[in-house]
Parts: sequence; structure tokens; C-alpha cells
Amino acid sequence: MSSVRTIVIDCGAYQTRVGISGRDVPEESFRTLVGRKKEGSISTSEASDVLIGEDAYEIRDTLNLSYPVDKYRFAFDNTEDLCNIWKFSYLDVLGCDSLEECPVLLTDGPLEATEKAKSRAKLAEIMFEKYKVPSFYMALQQFLALISLDRTTGLVVDVGDSMASTVPVVDGAVVHEAIVTSDVVAGRQMTDLLMKFLNEREDISIADREIAMAIKEKLSYVACDYEGEFKFAGSATKDYTLPDGQVISVGTERFRCTEPLFQPSLLGAVDSPGLHEMAHRSLELCAESARVPLRGAIVTAGGSTLTTNLSDRLKLEAKALLAGHGAEVRVLTPPMRAWSAWLGGALLAEWEGYPELPVSRQEYQEHGAEFVIKKFKN
Repeated sequence: MSSVRTIVIDCGAYQTRVGISGRDVPEESFRTLVGRKKEGSISTSEASDVLIGEDAYEIRDTLNLSYPVDKYRFAFDNTEDLCNIWKFSYLDVLGCDSLEECPVLLTDGPLEATEKAKSRAKLAEIMFEKYKVPSFYMALQQFLALISLDRTTGLVVDVGDSMASTVPVVDGAVVHEAIVTSDVVAGRQMTDLLMKFLNEREDISIADREIAMAIKEKLSYVACDYEGEFKFAGSATKDYTLPDGQVISVGTERFRCTEPLFQPSLLGAVDSPGLHEMAHRSLELCAESARVPLRGAIVTAGGSTLTTNLSDRLKLEAKALLAGHGAEVRVLTPPMRAWSAWLGGALLAEWEGYPELPVSRQEYQEHGAEFVIKKFKN
């Protein structure tokens, strides 16, 4: 275990989680959002011209908003706002004046090999040349989610706000050629669909997407038997109080908005796979010898997998797809799955072998970005 704690930053499209290695929970989670005052607006001593996270969200109507991470991609065309997220992380959240004495572990998502290499090289350049960090490491969020369970083999089914992915890991190594991703089945699509369904009713008008998201997070669920669920539509109805005090009843919309996770064709995406089909494709792309242990360790990760019954439906669908293969299908649903990537990073950085993984500032200065690309294998 290193005597120097590592700063672990997990930047997702919706939320960023920040903390110190060796701890069980992140110090803070905040929206991956940067807001700048619109031209002509009046600044006050109480408000900065640049606001981050919830501070930006609360007065979003008065700001120009920027989202520095989306669909597993960092916004390199606007590195200033990306750096604003990191500065807020180490300065405001952790109370560090700079990163010059702070090792950093940063997570990312699965991208095509060439794009991922360029992304990681650019991130290393920023960390070493702008922040002068002593060491830097990167790993896939899905790999770290598996590490958070103290496992080195498993198939991670990750559903975030903007993307979903299935990532197999065998004996501690990501099987990159077997990764499957989708921007069709994700949390954002569920929110938009719920908002659409509610606004199709004559008694409801919801203009604020955040209200639809709040309703989704409180009331939505996945039907284990979609067609059969309509028979019990009456018992599925729940009331929800809107911010203005209006009480609305939400019925079949609760499970209709989540069904595209398993039937993307309901969104018109006839060629897109559901979560279970993504998992099956990943398994088929793995070596046959790895498939049995992977089927026995399907791990859910990402905030959208908190949706009620999602893991149960995933297990049912996966079992149906794999019928006759003679291997048990086991779906693991860790309680901390909304931030399991951060937790995995915090645990990995405390592992006795971790000091061999990061790139040091000296190594970067001597060997450059190519060394970073070769060393960051997961």
C-alpha cells in the first residue's frame, strides 16, 4: 500500500465522484456541469462567473451551460471547462491547493481503440503539463466496478445516463474486442420517454426535464413480464407531487419508459440490442473457455441500474438467451453500483501492486504519450 493517498476522480456524463483512495465512499458527488454567466448578466460578490455542479444547476436559466463529458468522451474542444471540473474537485471538494504532490487516478469509458489512445494521451498531457501531478493512472469505469467487488473476472453491464455497455474482464484483463456499447439504451432515453408519455396526457404538462428525471428515479421500474404487466395497470398507479403542489397519478408510464432497455425497437431502434442481447454478444466474442465464469458473474453498474427489477429482468432474459448452454447465469447487484467505478479506483490505488501501474512524471517526460498508451491496458 502506498503511503501517499491517491485522488480518485470518476467523471460521468451526469455526475462526477471525487474522493481519496482507501475510503469507502466518495467525498462528494456533483453534476458534471459548468455554468458561465450570460453576457450582460450582473455578477454579485456571492456568485462566481463560473459555477460547477449543483451551484450551476440551481440558476441554470441565467447561465450558459457546458457538459464536459458525454457518451464516454471528454470535451477536448473545451478543455477549460474540463479543467474547471477537476479544479473544483481538488480545490473545493478536497481542499488541495494544487495537484503537484497528489497522485491522480482518473476513470474513463470504453471507446474505439484509436480514439481511446488519443483521449488518454491528451488527458495525461493535461495532468502532467498543466497540473504537474507526480503520477497518473487511468482505467475503464467498468473494470473498476468489478474491482470494487474484489473480483477479477466478470461481465459488467453498465447503464449510465448517456451510454450503456457490456464489458468482459477475464483474470484482471479487459477483453477489449468483446466490448459492446449503445447510446440507445441508457438513463437519458428513459427520462425523455417518460416525459413524452406524461405530456401526451391532457391532465399533465411537464416542461422541465429535471422533473421528469425525479419522477423516473422515484417511480419507474422494469416489468419482468412486460405484456402481463398491463393486466395490473391499476395497481401500478402511484401519485407524485410536482414542485408546484399539483398531484399527478403515474401508471403504466412507470414501466413503459424503461422497457426499451430490453426492447429498443419500441424507440424505433430495430437494429439496436437490448441489455441482455449486448451481454450475449460480449460473451460470444470471448474465448469459449471464459464464457462459463463470465456467465456466473454478470455485474450491474451505473446509476440507471438502480431501477427496480432491472437486475431480475436481466437475469430472466439472459437465462432465456443462454438456455441449453449448461452454465448458471448469476447476476450480481452491488448496493453501491451507482458509484462502484469510483470505489474500485479507491481500492485499486491501495493495492500493494498499484505503484507499478501509474505513469510517473519522470516517465512521461522521458517517453511521452506513447508510453502512457502502452501502460494503461485496462
